[in-house]
Amino acid sequence: MSVPVLNLFLSPKTTVSLVVILGAVLNVILLLQCYKQVEIKKIPYLLLGSIIGIPFGAYVLTVFSVQFLKILIGAITIGSASLLFLEINKRFKREHLASILVGLISGVLKGSVGMPGPPIVLFGLNQGWEKERFRATIIAYFTMLSFVTIGTFLKFKLFTEFIAMLGIIGLPMLLLGSWVGIKLKGKVSAAGFHKIILALITIAGVLGIITAF
Repeated sequence: MSVPVLNLFLSPKTTVSLVVILGAVLNVILLLQCYKQVEIKKIPYLLLGSIIGIPFGAYVLTVFSVQFLKILIGAITIGSASLLFLEINKRFKREHLASILVGLISGVLKGSVGMPGPPIVLFGLNQGWEKERFRATIIAYFTMLSFVTIGTFLKFKLFTEFIAMLGIIGLPMLLLGSWVGIKLKGKVSAAGFHKIILALITIAGVLGIITAF
């Protein structure tokens, strides 16, 4: 959600780089809460595809215009929300092979628009992964993905002093938000939360496209 919202105020390159840094911190915090439930065997296949995809995504981020990136982020946001809303299910029999492909798409999205989640979430829901193990596994995956992305972004020189300053400013609110989220986990209706998030994501995506013009 943060990417299309931040794009209303910052350039896509700044937004994506900032989300990569803060996302790494958030993922570590969340992983400490659920590491015992991680299904390690699922991660290598996802990560293999992602490692291939991240440099391509970072290249897109450095080459394409601000307007194009805003439209791309908005379109991916709306498309992802629509797919989640429709709850399209068709399980893959060769899950390991599908995981590599999904990881590749996730890596490209992580490097280009800072949004690696949609394909992974859709894939896990589609395969019927058990809720708590699914949550823990994708958090572990995102944690590893964040550090791979940070290394790639350093190579492409996408981090600046301004982004570091924004990261320092945003860190206290990130820590507060993660604490509130951990406390609320299990106390909020999953169905109601799902609908609210989909609505907010769609609105953010539409606003992102509008600001591009």
